Amino acid sequence: MSLLARLRASSAFWFAPVAAALTLLSYFYGSSGPRPGHLGYAPTLVANALGPIYTFAYATAMALGVWESGRLAKSRIWVLAPTRSPYHIAAQALLPVLLLPWAMLVLPVAGALIETGTLPTLDSMPPLLMAMVLCVAHAVIGFGIGRHLPHVIAAPVAAVITFVVVGSTVTTGEWWKRHVSGQYPSIPVFGEAVDPVTLIPHLLYTGGIAVAVALLWLPVRVLLLRVVFAGAVAMVATTGAQHMVQGWDHTSPMLTGHGTLTCVGDHPRVCMAEGSADNIDAVHRAAASVLHDYGAAGLAGPETIIDARTDGRTSQPSTAKVWRSGLSQGERSGNVRFEVMRSALRYPCMNPDLRTAQVLGMWAAAVTGEEAANAKRIQREPQLKNIPAAEWSRIRDEVTEVRRMPAARQGAWFERTLTHACTKGAE
Repeated sequence: MSLLARLRASSAFWFAPVAAALTLLSYFYGSSGPRPGHLGYAPTLVANALGPIYTFAYATAMALGVWESGRLAKSRIWVLAPTRSPYHIAAQALLPVLLLPWAMLVLPVAGALIETGTLPTLDSMPPLLMAMVLCVAHAVIGFGIGRHLPHVIAAPVAAVITFVVVGSTVTTGEWWKRHVSGQYPSIPVFGEAVDPVTLIPHLLYTGGIAVAVALLWLPVRVLLLRVVFAGAVAMVATTGAQHMVQGWDHTSPMLTGHGTLTCVGDHPRVCMAEGSADNIDAVHRAAASVLHDYGAAGLAGPETIIDARTDGRTSQPSTAKVWRSGLSQGERSGNVRFEVMRSALRYPCMNPDLRTAQVLGMWAAAVTGEEAANAKRIQREPQLKNIPAAEWSRIRDEVTEVRRMPAARQGAWFERTLTHACTKGAE
């Protein structure tokens, strides 16, 4: 029988309209469609498109696996064809079934990429491939259930259980469940990509159960041996998956440094995310003007300024030659100069001394003419409210004294005080 004929005879054929409706509703009225701020970044678009559809696809694969297996059991295929391998029979029955959940996964991904005019990339595909493999695992588990339970009842029950169990992991506080459920819990932002290693626990957990179910079909006469062997495989796989994700929080570890940048200029060379670089020339002019002010005060600028948005959720430190600045944020709020000004504060530690940091910040604001923006920052930061007015007066006096120095001495003071802020903060 050809694949097309098997497809027409499969339960996937009559369930296809329901699956298509669920997929379209999820895309156009749910959250599968492109969200604002995607920047045309393929890993973001693909992960977002898959988010709501994982549970529907897995539940569909499970239910149809149960149904097809139940139909075969009802027709007494296991008695009528004892010479045929159960694995061969299962593969023939499940291939048409799998085409439907695979289509449910692919369609929203393709829709998001086409709607935004974005080309798929290699680093955007791992979540989709993982989900397609896990559809196979769910179908195999369902096939095993259908061999022993009445499919008319077992199919909808298995679908609901799968939907609830997988879907509920997104809201659980037991983080390990999020990382083994088959529903990838994180959407990469620009500069991030899914680490393929973080997909292994998902594959190992559900895939291990599916392998255990398939091992029960081995041609071993002693049922106890098959059960023990299959149980051991399932236990090792699920325990191993849980062990791999120990220490992970609600977000899976991500790869960083991905994404295409648009760069202009030289000394400084300004780089922004490709999807947010419409006004990069204006951003470059603002950044260059800040560096000119710093240069007049004896502070050397960097060769390159990179938009900090390209680092994803893991901020990278600035160096003497490369500053990381909130260029996109500054461009949206009209504070590019202030964001670049703050990038000069390259502390070699995470927690510099609070008072020393304010001296440096106030000096940088005075040099670049960003006193008003710096004053607003001070008002927004709660930890600065405990600094008394008299101390602020002394800070301003110290900055005034520094500003009276020759430019070369000011620059040297700034670099020296950056290190001093960390030494003092560690005391």
